[in-house]
Amino acid sequence: METPAADEQSNTSDSVAKSLIEMEHQWAEVCAKRDTSVLERILADDFLGTNTKGELYTKSEGIEKIAKKPKGEYLSGRLDKIKVRFFGDNVAVLRGVESCVRKTKDGKEEPETSPWIDTWLKRNGRWQIVAAQDAIYH
Repeated sequence: METPAADEQSNTSDSVAKSLIEMEHQWAEVCAKRDTSVLERILADDFLGTNTKGELYTKSEGIEKIAKKPKGEYLSGRLDKIKVRFFGDNVAVLRGVESCVRKTKDGKEEPETSPWIDTWLKRNGRWQIVAAQDAIYH
């Protein structure tokens, strides 16, 4: 079943979809807050992601990259147009668009918009992301 966009999410009674969307929002804020504990919790140990440059990364590589980012490089991150689709009781695919503002090396604020798709798997009663794909608008 596909749920409405995030701005319509309050109209649905699907608590699992709401929970997954909330965790996606937490991930969108990780770069600005530099809170890697979110990634520790929501990324599966066997997670594999593809970044906006087409490079693969693991959970530990993603956490390490966030931890090394200079404080203040990313000023904000928010999600829009989130859709949720369930495949049985244990798999969900979420897709949407992330908008963030980052500070360039010369101090300018630069907006960045990235469509994304994440695959969630429920194992041992816990939902985690097992795969992620990000792109970027130019």
